[in-house]
Amino acid sequence: MHHKEVILKVMGHEIDKWSSFYEGQIADLQKEIVSLNSKVEKLKSKNEVLQSKINLHTPADHYKNKYESLLRYMQQLSGGVTYDLLEEWCLSSDIEDAYMLLIMCEKLISNNDYKMSLYILELLNHNQNPLLHHNEKIQELYQSIMSLLFLNDSEVDEEFDKLVISGLELLMKLGNSSLRSVNATYIQKNFYKILDNIFNLNTPSILTRFMRVCLIYNLRLELIDTFHQMLDVEWGFLDSSIAEDDFIFLLWYSYLFDFDELLLENASASIQWFQESNRDLSLYFYLYNSTNKTIIPNKEGYQFQQKNLQDGSVLTNLEKSKIFAKVESELNPLMIHQKKEAIFDYKISSIKDEQVDDFIQLYDLDWKSVSIPLFQDKNDNRIRGYINETLLLSKTGKKAFIPEEKLERVNKKHFPLIIKTKNTDGIIINKDPSINDENKHQSIFSWPETELKSITSVTEVEEKNLNENSALKLMGSNYWINEGKKVGDTTKSCSCAWSKKSRCNYSL
Repeated sequence: MHHKEVILKVMGHEIDKWSSFYEGQIADLQKEIVSLNSKVEKLKSKNEVLQSKINLHTPADHYKNKYESLLRYMQQLSGGVTYDLLEEWCLSSDIEDAYMLLIMCEKLISNNDYKMSLYILELLNHNQNPLLHHNEKIQELYQSIMSLLFLNDSEVDEEFDKLVISGLELLMKLGNSSLRSVNATYIQKNFYKILDNIFNLNTPSILTRFMRVCLIYNLRLELIDTFHQMLDVEWGFLDSSIAEDDFIFLLWYSYLFDFDELLLENASASIQWFQESNRDLSLYFYLYNSTNKTIIPNKEGYQFQQKNLQDGSVLTNLEKSKIFAKVESELNPLMIHQKKEAIFDYKISSIKDEQVDDFIQLYDLDWKSVSIPLFQDKNDNRIRGYINETLLLSKTGKKAFIPEEKLERVNKKHFPLIIKTKNTDGIIINKDPSINDENKHQSIFSWPETELKSITSVTEVEEKNLNENSALKLMGSNYWINEGKKVGDTTKSCSCAWSKKSRCNYSL
């Protein structure tokens, strides 16, 4: 009996333990049921709100609008696709019109209808809004059009070239839009295929536009690869067809990426455009002459050459700003640190080569290196730069002479800039040894930079060389008449350039 009680007691204990466990499980499940019921009620409530909104805004209006849009497109297309219709779609702000415009463009290009598809691209170049909708279908169509233009292996066709050019222009216009990163990624992803197709077209104006697109999207590595392929592989096919504007563009771009020397080495037919007289290239020559120390750059000279390029129409403002930044980084150290010879700012006289020894003896001259200014032409008074050159200088350092042959050589070297000189045709070199030193420096023509003779001496020279009715004396009379002075008024002083400097004592 005692043994049965023990067994029953153990069994009761086990039953109580499992009963407690399952009761806890049941309680947890009941709590979860309550929680789920609460969520269901909330979802029902939210669903009712959403349904009420849908019922409020759509059924009738939504399907009515869709129906009306469908009828409108059917009516528009009943007469075929017209240019007016394409323009209407492009100017519309509706996403449906944007979709119709792009899908039409895609189909036209696919069907080789380049004339009407070119018109759509030209419309988009004027108004990019149809491309800027945040819509997946719109973006898919845009990507498809770009691929038809740049990734398809098309035969050389002048009309297709126009499409590619218009597509590149569109990419430039979108450079500051919400599609900037999308376009940059697309070009990087498909770069080598695009580049191959660009070179296959063998049209320099398309190549330059593609390079411009790369610069706008800051694709520097892609531009460097473009130069490598152009100069190493494709140049022989391009050189003969490069126009002047294309050459200017390529030279400045090659300068920005340090390919300019290689380009000039390869240029054969196109080298004809490499002229310093070209205003768009004069800055390049100025930089070259400065870095090779054939001229000493200065601020005025640089600003003059900078304006030449700034006024040009080949490059954009973005391109010019990058060029000026690089040029200034190279010129500024030369302006600050380059050592100049003593600056000679008096007038320089040109002499005939056979008279060099005579002038050395006449004026006791020595060959000396000085820094002399360059000008745009003989009437220019604005210094464009300095060069170090060897001239014949007097002991006082106020007279300088340059042989004509050397003058011609220097001017040719620095064309279009020149050294301003005056000639010495009026000086007569007297080789008679009996003439004493006092009269050795006298000449029939009064040298303007020396002390002028007295009134008596000038009068003697005039009486000796001019008759009363000479053209020169009549010219002098006419001068006074033209200035509003009486011919007979002998109290008037000469108004020549030398009298203004108090160096002329001549009176009429």
